[in-house]
Amino acid sequence: MPSPLFSSDPASLDELRQAGAEAAHGNRRYVARNFLFDENVTAARAQSYHRFAKTVAPFSFPDWATRHDAYLRQEIRCGRGEAYRSAEILDPLDLECPETFRDESCFSDFGHADEQLVLVRCERVNDIANMIAGSTGDQDAVADDLRSLASRALPHGGADANSISQLELLFAEWHRAMDRRPSFSTFLAHLEDLIGKSPTDDATGWADEVCNRLGLVHFQRGDDFFVFGYTVGELATLQGQPDKHPLTLPTVIDQGLSYAFCPAPRGEPNGFTVHLGEMGILTPEVLHPGLRLAVRYLLRVGTVSRDVPASIELARKRHFESLRAVPNQADYAFETDPA
Repeated sequence: MPSPLFSSDPASLDELRQAGAEAAHGNRRYVARNFLFDENVTAARAQSYHRFAKTVAPFSFPDWATRHDAYLRQEIRCGRGEAYRSAEILDPLDLECPETFRDESCFSDFGHADEQLVLVRCERVNDIANMIAGSTGDQDAVADDLRSLASRALPHGGADANSISQLELLFAEWHRAMDRRPSFSTFLAHLEDLIGKSPTDDATGWADEVCNRLGLVHFQRGDDFFVFGYTVGELATLQGQPDKHPLTLPTVIDQGLSYAFCPAPRGEPNGFTVHLGEMGILTPEVLHPGLRLAVRYLLRVGTVSRDVPASIELARKRHFESLRAVPNQADYAFETDPA
């Protein structure tokens, strides 16, 4: 089943096919391919997207990115300083609710997920520091504070009460700079071979493998990052349905134009990350309303020591090999990404 994006615009479809086949575009060509076969974008959302990006003909990546970002700012990255509190109520009719969660049918599969399931999200320390410091603060100093405080706030670092208190204050500043964009996460159960019950149980090289397994191409060598873990039950609930939490799979229009993303086949309850280490491991990924992250959710502090591959061609090939081994998906996306 083709994507509804640009489905009534043959010129755009031709441009996307050409861009997706052009090796000179490098990794960016995979962005064009993804828009041709993402089956999980609803017709209503495609129509909304076309208000900002009605066509991509004649084709220009910079022009398309500008229009795509305009859509994200208006419909996905809504509000300012409004990341949801634990168990806050999400109203799909609220104009500041990301379009991702406005159609209740999009999270019918995981809406009633076990509230004790633990989700995992990774955040780069420098990204947090940049949001806290803004355009006038000292980002490097804030990043140093975050690293230092986190090392003492974690249970295995002594759980120093003063450090916890100071780190909570920094996290509160971080939250004030947030918008309500959806958050990507996976399930801790799919990382338990890497992240143990305590740091002494962690796998050797766990930080690099977490980054590879989750397709984190923007996590570069030398970057420090926080690993947060929280239960499904701590997420926002739906208006009028206190037992239902908005969890859905990501699509190409829920994020920037990412070449490391690959849409999931229709009918799957979640997405799957592209393993950057070219191992083809299918790790689930879901979207949920952004949660105000507290120190109690902090599981680990990691440092990246691996390099990001210059090309993800082989990683993507292995990804499709694994996807096509799933029942009824033998020819998934074969038109754009043949074996």
